[in-house]
Amino acid sequence: KKRFIEHKRRVFHALITQERTKKLELLIHLLANSRQALVVCGPQGIGKSTLLKVLQENQVESWCYCPLPANAAFSLEKIQAHIAQVIKQNLPDQHLQELSGVFRQLENQHKNIVLMIDDAGRLAPGLINKIIDYAADHPVLRVIFVLTHDELYVKNRSDAAIDDCHLIE
Repeated sequence: KKRFIEHKRRVFHALITQERTKKLELLIHLLANSRQALVVCGPQGIGKSTLLKVLQENQVESWCYCPLPANAAFSLEKIQAHIAQVIKQNLPDQHLQELSGVFRQLENQHKNIVLMIDDAGRLAPGLINKIIDYAADHPVLRVIFVLTHDELYVKNRSDAAIDDCHLIE
C-alpha cells in the first residue's frame, strides 16, 4: 500500500513542471499568509485540477482540504453543508454544532479550511460573491476558485468580487 501511495505521489509530481512547482509554492504561501480568495486560471486541460491534487498531497497539518466540483444547482447553503460534512469526516474531534461555532474552534486551534471549487464557472451568477463574503466573515475559511480564462471573463460580469481575488495563472 505504501508503494502505491509513493508511486501516486511521483506521478503527480512528474506532472508538475518547475514553473508549476513555483505556482504551487505561491499558492501555498498565499493560503498561509492571505485571507484573499484565489483564482487558479488557465486553459482547459492545462492541469489546474492536478495542481490542486498536488496541493492536497502537500498536507499542511493545520489545513483541512475541502474539494468541491462545482454544480449549477449549488447554493451557499449546499456549500456550507458540504464543508460541514468534510469537517466531520476529517476532523472528528470537532463537536457537532453550528458551522460558525466549528469555525471559531478551528480558528482557536490555528487551523484553516481550504475550500477548492473546481469548475467554478458552473456556479450560478452571484454565488461567487456570496462565497467570498462568507469567507470574509469567517477567517478560518480560505477559498480557491478554478476557472478557465473564458469563465473568468464571464464571472467578472456577474460576480464583481472576483476582481479582488489573487489570480494564479
